Amino acid sequence: MNILCLIAGLFTLTLFHELGHVVSAFLLRLRIYNVGIAMFPYPHPYVKVEHTDKRTHRYIFYYAGIGMTVLLLIVSYLTGLLSYKMIYYAFAIELIIELNPFHSDIFLVHAEAEDYGKFNFSLSGNRKYYFFFWLALIYLFFNPLAFQKLITFY
Repeated sequence: MNILCLIAGLFTLTLFHELGHVVSAFLLRLRIYNVGIAMFPYPHPYVKVEHTDKRTHRYIFYYAGIGMTVLLLIVSYLTGLLSYKMIYYAFAIELIIELNPFHSDIFLVHAEAEDYGKFNFSLSGNRKYYFFFWLALIYLFFNPLAFQKLITFY
């Protein structure tokens, strides 16, 4: 039963993440070409829109997905849903996937139209620092005592 709750939670979070992209594209009047599931570099849903040279539109579109996830995380925390183990782990896994330093919205926002969708294994520049931040985040998410100490630190 727990694994089904985890899968349902991940599915729901992913759906709302992509919904954030769709709503932002609609509000920005970006043409939506496709909504689907890509198989490379790993199976994941996507929303493909026309490439825009307006930096603010790109940032709003790409960060709308993680913004929706963070909004759901805050609501779950305030309503006590985050105290359920499988909901907590669903959020942890979703955020680890969304924040990965190889193929995430955070790095796709900077990609040019012809580079979109390419999987980047490079850890050059600031990406190497982000990689270590990402590893620390994984450690914190799966070490609840360390995470609890971090959020209750004053």
